[in-house]
Amino acid sequence: MIYDVKQDSFASTLIGSIKGAYEFYHKQELHPVWLFGLSGHAFIVNITKGIGPCAPYYWDKRGLSNLCNKNLGLELFYDEKHITVKSDESKKKNITKHIKEVLDQGLILLMASLEYQLIIGYENSRFIVTMPWGNAPSETKYIEFDTLEGLTEFMTVSTIKPSKNGDLKEGIIRSIKYAISLYDNPPETEDYAMGIKAYDFWLEGMNKDNCNEHGLWWSSIVWSENKKHASEFVEVIKEHIGGDAILDDISERYEISSELFLELSNKEKYSLKQKRKLVTELKVNEENIYKLLKQLPLNQ
Repeated sequence: MIYDVKQDSFASTLIGSIKGAYEFYHKQELHPVWLFGLSGHAFIVNITKGIGPCAPYYWDKRGLSNLCNKNLGLELFYDEKHITVKSDESKKKNITKHIKEVLDQGLILLMASLEYQLIIGYENSRFIVTMPWGNAPSETKYIEFDTLEGLTEFMTVSTIKPSKNGDLKEGIIRSIKYAISLYDNPPETEDYAMGIKAYDFWLEGMNKDNCNEHGLWWSSIVWSENKKHASEFVEVIKEHIGGDAILDDISERYEISSELFLELSNKEKYSLKQKRKLVTELKVNEENIYKLLKQLPLNQ
């Protein structure tokens, strides 16, 4: 039994998983502009201390989960179960049983390992997972029943359930308010920062002694993708909430952020000192975006 589910090859494997789940349950295509915007993912920037490559994966997803439920009709992250390759045999058998039971109900699961992928069925003695990039080293190719052979290090699985979509205009306003909240009151720990403080973490991590070049490259790729779609999202919502001139300005600034992140991802073009300057430009640009977001007519 294998469900017909596709996971698109975005840089963010989480957003590709959300799109695949939406189209499976709701039986209609979800354009990337609405996917990124209504989920709130378009507005995320997160950096871990030391600029590790896990920054696009390791952040507080409660806001995104809330938006996906209310705006996209998807319940996420509510029954997470974690396991590692070193877990005992009984735990591996229990999670195998759990996954099969979920699939037998006509549901699919989100798997968080080195990447986010969807568990979409099983055949013979293994679970079938989506492969967004085809055959990347970080992708899980399959998972054997009971032994979990094929798993890389660990996984956290959670059931994705369909729920009812909300009103589009209300959803747009919820998403913009979420974007503002990431500036006003961003979730953070000692290990990571979101919103404006993320750029401070970024600058702290960019020194000659311990800058993680791989993490710098990958985080820049993912957040450039986000900002590109944020730019497109605020363009298409003009007819729904008004504030055209402000939204035009915000869209241009998000596009600038996307381009700066893309420049930052270039491993050869810039010195570390020049990259620090790019991050400083990004921070100033994001501060200006925040001021403009606050001017939008959201209390309608």
